Amino acid sequence: MECIQSKDNKTIKRIISLGQRKNRQKYGEYIVEGIRSIRDIAAMGAVKTIVIRESKAQDQNILDLLDLDTVQFVPKFIAQDPIFDKVDNTVNGQGVVAIVSKPKYDM
Repeated sequence: MECIQSKDNKTIKRIISLGQRKNRQKYGEYIVEGIRSIRDIAAMGAVKTIVIRESKAQDQNILDLLDLDTVQFVPKFIAQDPIFDKVDNTVNGQGVVAIVSKPKYDM
């Protein structure tokens, strides 16, 4: 896992940009926060990148999430706490966010 130490990291910038609707539509991606949400979406194979808060990196629930077969080949990053605060939109988050591809529906 790569460690993110700068707010100018391309992954952090991408996550921040996905906060705007026009960027979510442009890239066909959105942000998911929380272990259960990421686990459920990983089962569909839509997870592109996972970012973990440095202080929560040894949490057993997060380690169990990273051991899943569906996220073995997904790029994973550990972000320092002040940097992770810039991408986390929850007050008491679980310490993990993911970039996920939007589903495409055909009529």
